[in-house]
Amino acid sequence: MTGIQRKDVYFLALLFLVVILIFYPVCFAEYIYTDEVIQLWNYRPGSGFEMYGSQGRWIPELILSQAYAAIDSVKGITYIRIWALLLWLACIPVWYVTMKRIVAMDQVMNTCLSLPACIW
Repeated sequence: MTGIQRKDVYFLALLFLVVILIFYPVCFAEYIYTDEVIQLWNYRPGSGFEMYGSQGRWIPELILSQAYAAIDSVKGITYIRIWALLLWLACIPVWYVTMKRIVAMDQVMNTCLSLPACIW
């Protein structure tokens, strides 16, 4: 069975808690990383700056260019970080269900104890 069961909900809750505990300081501290400085300074309307588009990552380019163009301070970056954390939290159950279905399709993978061993 590949549906979500009670133990899966508990495991996902634990994963959410771990992610929130790890990234809580990043979301609420007023400091800035080098790539955020570059984005904050260069993503201005009409600048033509591309950080992700040149790598073929068009969706992040579109979203982050608009987000960084709308803020003008380090405090504004906090909101982008919180938004990014919420999007990561939304991805956890999607990836969990996807991996659970892949494992269910292949019985050999059920013996794997870690993700790198399953991939190899």
